[in-house]
Amino acid sequence: MGLEENGGGFVRRVGDAGSGQFTVRSRHAALQLVLCALEHCVTERLGSKAARIFRLIYTKKYIEEDDIQKNAMLVNKECKQLTYKLMEEHFISVQPMRKPASAGGMAKAIYLYHVKLHSVAYTGLEMCYRSLHNVLRRAAHERSAHARLVDKQRRVRTIVHGMRLRGETQRNIDDVEETLTPPELAVLQGVEKRLKQLSTAELELDRNLFIFKWYFMYPYVE
Repeated sequence: MGLEENGGGFVRRVGDAGSGQFTVRSRHAALQLVLCALEHCVTERLGSKAARIFRLIYTKKYIEEDDIQKNAMLVNKECKQLTYKLMEEHFISVQPMRKPASAGGMAKAIYLYHVKLHSVAYTGLEMCYRSLHNVLRRAAHERSAHARLVDKQRRVRTIVHGMRLRGETQRNIDDVEETLTPPELAVLQGVEKRLKQLSTAELELDRNLFIFKWYFMYPYVE
């Protein structure tokens, strides 16, 4: 398969002369990546079933509540609850419409659910900023709360490194390393694990912020 087939729709062939030329559809790429980022936000906050409903509504453009339940293949009560949760979190919107009246009948009101992508993308952007703020605060708290213990570990490692360079005995090295007690080592392992998780979350949020900002670089088209 060629570049065009493997490009996920991001690459398009232009012209047939020779081997042709390829263009990168950067706006289309930004749109698809924003959709992925929003689906991830929905999954993180409301679960995979809510993400399925969000994806369905976006794909269908406009869809009635009964059709959401049928297409999402969820229990009616659960589907309604998740749909309303999506509305509360501003991931989807509802548009009231009126069906033409039948002979001798009254016009019937229907409600169509849809995704205002530009507006939802702003919601996603704000969520990323809030989450990043919380992650950075949490990481700063971890470092501050255990600063003395982390500093002690750093000093022990520096001393041990110098002892190894001088060729001192392993017994002497062990004596220095044992100044860090088992409870202290357990705390340090926990701190290191949490800081690593927070660092991973920070990188993920930075990636999503880049995607949202890239999307907003292009003029808004309804």
